[in-house]
Amino acid sequence: MLIQRVTDTAKLAGITGSCADRMKIAKQLRAQFSKLAEDKFEKQGFVTQAEIEGFYKKLMPNLDLEVVNLPKNADYQGQCDFKYNLDKKSISGYRMELPFSETENIIKKDESKYIKTMTHEEEHSILYATQPKYAIKWTKGKLSTEKFDLQSDKYGDFIYNNETKLSSVHNKKYLRSSEPARINFIKKDLSSFFNKNSFTPEEKIDTLQRWRHYIREEMTAYKAGTSAFVNKKFPIKALSADLKKRKSLTLNSTFNAGKKLSNSTQKNMKRWKKKYMV
Repeated sequence: MLIQRVTDTAKLAGITGSCADRMKIAKQLRAQFSKLAEDKFEKQGFVTQAEIEGFYKKLMPNLDLEVVNLPKNADYQGQCDFKYNLDKKSISGYRMELPFSETENIIKKDESKYIKTMTHEEEHSILYATQPKYAIKWTKGKLSTEKFDLQSDKYGDFIYNNETKLSSVHNKKYLRSSEPARINFIKKDLSSFFNKNSFTPEEKIDTLQRWRHYIREEMTAYKAGTSAFVNKKFPIKALSADLKKRKSLTLNSTFNAGKKLSNSTQKNMKRWKKKYMV
């Protein structure tokens, strides 16, 4: 199914303006969410599933967003997924999965990694609600199902999770190498991926633009999660320097590699810029 739009129940009411204007609004919403959560942690020492849903009702009352408990055997820490209206070919809302305690459906102020996950997923939802193009970029668009699946798997295995997919020896060498060396490594691998799977210039541009959106989104969400993780208002231990370094190198190197690759299709880029770039 070709998803073409985001309905009013999946974006902030009345949201308009440039990307920069929307980012300012997102920043304000982020601060308001933080204040609501901090007040709950200060007053009662925890925040409940219903209270988090209440934050959304208060700040974005038109948004269709459901907060649920993370599945017991999930191999991920949390997520903000989409709800679809297939008749209207649109994204109609969100379903946020968070790691609440099994018996009480709460997140306590001393559960540092859960606070980080909560803030991380809230950031995704705010970005989607204020920048609908980011949400649309997670759908198939005009790519074939086969190529959409290929680019999704490549992003997940090689770009987003590459520190867990690569061997430890290779990974250490990669992370300790210079920025140009990392970019060159990624550039060669992605060029091989596109050629092997017969991506057209337009499909390459579309895929690179998707990955840039994904990476920008994750960098913003990780920054928000890390800020909550080390916030002095919570009795939380700081996120390890090693983890921050690994994620930063992974995302920034890939982002720069995308810029390098797109240079090889500059003529096509001008033609497709308005369609695929924010």
